[in-house]
Amino acid sequence: MDNKNSEFQNFSLEQAWDRRIEICSPVLKGAMNQAYFFQILLKKRHEIKSIEIDQERGRAVIDFDAGLLSKSDLLKIVDTILGNLKQRQRIESDTIPTEIQSETISELCLLVDGMSCSACAALIKVALKKMPGVQDACAELETKEVVVYGSVSETDLIKKIEDLGYKIIRNK
Repeated sequence: MDNKNSEFQNFSLEQAWDRRIEICSPVLKGAMNQAYFFQILLKKRHEIKSIEIDQERGRAVIDFDAGLLSKSDLLKIVDTILGNLKQRQRIESDTIPTEIQSETISELCLLVDGMSCSACAALIKVALKKMPGVQDACAELETKEVVVYGSVSETDLIKKIEDLGYKIIRNK
């Protein structure tokens, strides 16, 4: 069993065994939506056997198949997912009002790499809709397309999507 360490940005490793880890993260503490998205994103991986989350304490116990996924890779995946969810929390708590400016409303379409589930698509959509100048946004999981209507620059959209941890394949 490993001891606690702090090499991760978004959680602390409380305990680790051969096929199970226990983590603690402020991202999960008291955050039902974050815990739900975390569970969905991890369960998409067939190497994950079970996940138990204690939202009150911000803890999660994850059982995994060590023959298919190394502990170090799992820890990196967990840190990345929690980092994306932390970014999502910041976006949701952002109270900047979205105002439609008198500029020309346009449609921008981008192809996004890394959008692999409905939680990913929802995260991107919510983040973009909160941007100033965005009138509407949608993220299509099947086609990997993100379409935004509004008066916002393509550069700002690309930066926002990349800040969430996704990559632009190409502009349509």
